[in-house]
Amino acid sequence: MAKRGNYRGSKERAKERRNRSLLMRIEGQSYREIGRALDISEAQAHRDVMRRLLESSRLTDIEAGQLRELESQRLDILLSSVWKIASHGHLAAVDRAQRLIDQQSRLWGAYAPTKIASTDPSGKREYNVLTDDEYNARLVALLKSLGKDELAALAGDTMGGAAGVPADVP
Repeated sequence: MAKRGNYRGSKERAKERRNRSLLMRIEGQSYREIGRALDISEAQAHRDVMRRLLESSRLTDIEAGQLRELESQRLDILLSSVWKIASHGHLAAVDRAQRLIDQQSRLWGAYAPTKIASTDPSGKREYNVLTDDEYNARLVALLKSLGKDELAALAGDTMGGAAGVPADVP
């Protein structure tokens, strides 16, 4: 294994190693093979590829497309290995096939983003946010529409008073 430390040029060597790791992965090599070739652990090879992918501003469209295609081919191979069993109803194989299809769909961006919109409780009309003045006006109107017994119950006063209710509310 390569030695760790703060050696002159180590950042540049690590950057070059990450670039080589990604290219090797694009070529179809496993993380174990990358680790052996670059004298690093399998886990470090994986970290290098993932870190290089996160540096997306430097990742060319060609590199990203090649890697996406490679991963898609791998998923195709895995899916074909479980498809026959899954098509005969073996539940574990069906579950595995579904997960592989889901992974491939995410890889290619097949899932449209979900739009989330606030609606009223019925879910049919768009929810409108009230200003403080509108809210207060509706609250006063509601309180005015209630009878004295309802106000008392709302206020939690069982003695017939309406504690906390504005004086102008009947």
